[in-house]
Amino acid sequence: MQIEKGSFRDPSGSVFYENGEVFRLVNESYLTHYQQLMSSGLYAKLVESKLLIPHAEVSNNPLVLKPKKIPFISYPHEWSFSQLKEAALVTLEVQTIAAEYGMHLKDASAYNIQFYQGKAVLIDTLSLEIKTDSIPWVAYRQFCQHFLGPLAAQAYVDWRLKNLSLAHIDGPPLDLIVRLLPLARLLRPSFLIHLLLHSKFQNKANHKFPTGTARPSKTAIQALTSSLKSAVSGIKWEFPKTTWQDYQNDNSYSTEGFRHKELIIKEYLSLTKPEIVWDLGANEGHFSQIASEFAKEVISLDGDPVCIDRLFNKKTSVLPLLMDLSTPTPSFGWGERERKSLAERGPADLLMALALVHHLRISGGIPFIRIAEYFSKICHHLIVEFIPSNDKKIIQMNPGNRINNDTYNEGSFKKEFSNYFKIKQRNPISDSGRVLFLMETIKEASCH
Repeated sequence: MQIEKGSFRDPSGSVFYENGEVFRLVNESYLTHYQQLMSSGLYAKLVESKLLIPHAEVSNNPLVLKPKKIPFISYPHEWSFSQLKEAALVTLEVQTIAAEYGMHLKDASAYNIQFYQGKAVLIDTLSLEIKTDSIPWVAYRQFCQHFLGPLAAQAYVDWRLKNLSLAHIDGPPLDLIVRLLPLARLLRPSFLIHLLLHSKFQNKANHKFPTGTARPSKTAIQALTSSLKSAVSGIKWEFPKTTWQDYQNDNSYSTEGFRHKELIIKEYLSLTKPEIVWDLGANEGHFSQIASEFAKEVISLDGDPVCIDRLFNKKTSVLPLLMDLSTPTPSFGWGERERKSLAERGPADLLMALALVHHLRISGGIPFIRIAEYFSKICHHLIVEFIPSNDKKIIQMNPGNRINNDTYNEGSFKKEFSNYFKIKQRNPISDSGRVLFLMETIKEASCH
């Protein structure tokens, strides 16, 4: 049995893994809330609405639940703008429905939301409790820090402020968001109330929440969640002009070459029969969607916010995530172990690195040997593309010949990757000069 390192914060229960399955132990302190959740009809309503993952009870003493397993756990700083916005609206919808049943979300952490089959869903069943406090919503501050503030900062300052969520695991402080936002935006009624005035109220040294047993009216609860829904829905992000958002229509392939590349990749996928595929440098996910025809789970990772947002809004089974692949997500949180690094969430059966390695080598300055070493830690099989130095894209990104042919050539690439991978196939892509390789990690190859 392996305890989930990130579940220690919840006094209501804990998550653990056994034989590849996920379970949730329910502490005695939560049992009354759980009974209300199940008997009231709230659980059935949320599951039917696909807002909460379903579970089965596998033990009664102690109470142990077996929830539907989410194939890949992602984090808020890895989401595109549209993903974060959908996660916010799902959180508010759960809160709205829960209030109708006399319950509420005791917290509004973005980490309680995951993406499954193209949609945001609540995974923390134990965050739903009987409402007994005297304020409209106890998780109001947390919602603003995890969702409203980050959405406003990304939309109206800079999309790269998504990484504030990595630096602040409980969401960036509201006073920081207020200092970043333009005054004209802050004066919008929703931001004035939920961000500016909220931050000032929050920062009072002698601030205390009201005490007592009186429950707020249902109207007051509805008014707060309705106001937050309006605030979130009203945030619009104008796509910035990015380097790679038009790559699908502006690349080095002829029509014949591109179709040939598709055929080779389909052949490699058919040979390896992967269940889990990670597509690094996926752009808008063309090859990710091809991989989804062969695999149960496909994760698309790219550093371009427009590409990832577009892919998410296609609403496919592919999970798109926003990540600078030269600095992938590290372990973070308490003890640097609360949340897992990208590598710890692997390995994938198959890794696709198409038109990526030259970016890491030339723009990132990462040697082939280091790229190969990292790739070998996160996959069993690898489809990787080598692009020669005379390719127009290489010439554009290598002014002054900073990386010369002595270190950037196919021979060097194969030699360095052969330290960690066995090359199974090499296939030139017609009419392009580019080459696709199918590789297998040496530790895997040695087992056969």
